[in-house]
Amino acid sequence: MRTTRRTMAALASAAVVAALVPLAGSPATAAPAQSGIAWHDCDNPFYVELGLQCATLDVAMDPARPSGPVVHLAVTRRAHTAAAADYQGVVLINPGGPGGSGAAMPFISYLLPDDVAAAYDWIGWDPRGVGDTTPTLSCDPSYFDPVRPPYEPFGHGIERAWLTRSSTYAAACDAAGGDLLEHMSTLDNVRDMDSIRVALGQEKINYYGYSYGTYLGQLYATLHPDRVRRMILDSNVRPSRVWEQFNLDQNVALQKVLRVWFGWIASYDSVYHLGTTARQVERTVMGARARLARTPAPGFGAAEFTDALLAAGYNQFSWPG
Repeated sequence: MRTTRRTMAALASAAVVAALVPLAGSPATAAPAQSGIAWHDCDNPFYVELGLQCATLDVAMDPARPSGPVVHLAVTRRAHTAAAADYQGVVLINPGGPGGSGAAMPFISYLLPDDVAAAYDWIGWDPRGVGDTTPTLSCDPSYFDPVRPPYEPFGHGIERAWLTRSSTYAAACDAAGGDLLEHMSTLDNVRDMDSIRVALGQEKINYYGYSYGTYLGQLYATLHPDRVRRMILDSNVRPSRVWEQFNLDQNVALQKVLRVWFGWIASYDSVYHLGTTARQVERTVMGARARLARTPAPGFGAAEFTDALLAAGYNQFSWPG
C-alpha cells in the first residue's frame, strides 16, 4: 500500500506543481490561521517517518442531530515550513475509493519541489467508516478471501454465485452499519471537509483529489465555490454517469490500456517471454486465466489473477513491476 500511494502520487506530481507552485505576485491568502485542532505526535510508525502530526476532529454523524452520535475523524498534517509571507494555505487530499484511507496522503509533498512543499500545510484524513476514523464499518471481513468465483459468468452457476455473494454482502452491511451506514454519502464527506476547513481556521482550502476524489472535489466546489482557492482534479469522474455507468465506461478504458500493455510486453519478449506480438501475449495471459478458472491454484484463482492484472490498466509506471 505504501508503494502504491507513492507511485500514484508521482503520476500527478507535475500537475500538482503546475497548480500549486507559489506564484509571483500571488501572495498567501493570509498568515497561517490559528488551528482549532490539537495536533500531537502520531503513533503510526509510517506517519512518524513522514514527519506527520496527527489529530482527531469530532463531527456530528447526522447534521440534523448535532447533539447526537459523533464521528471521530482521523486527520494528519505535514506543516508548512515557509515564512508567513510565503504561506499558501492548506491542501486537503483525497485518494479516491470511495472510501480510500487518506491519512497518509501528505506524503505527496515529498515528491514536489522544496518551495512548493514548504508553502502549504498538507492535510490528510480517513473518511467516515475507514481506517483510524471511528466508528469504522466492516461488513464482511472475509468477502475478498480467495478463491472467489471467476468474474466472467461463463455459466448460470457463476452468475448465481456472484448474485448471492453481493446480496449477502449488502445484508451484512445493513446488519453492521447501524446509524453510520445512513451517513456515509459524498455529501457527508463534503461536510466533513468543510468541518476540517473551519477547524483549521481557513477561509478557503486548496484541494487535490483523484478518481473518486475528483467527484468529492466537484461537489465541494459546487456547494462552496467561495471556499476554494486552488483545486486539482486528476482522472475525473463524470458526475452525470455515477456510479454503474461510470464503472462500465471505466472497464472499456481499462481494456484499451491493457491491450497497449500487451504490446509493450511483446516489445520486451527477451525479458518476459510471453509472446512477440500483442495478440500472442494476450493469448498467453488469457490462457493462464482460463486455466485458473478451471483449476484454481492454492489461494489464487481467475478472479485473483484478474485483480493482479488490473493495476496495469490504471497506469504505465507500474508496468515493469
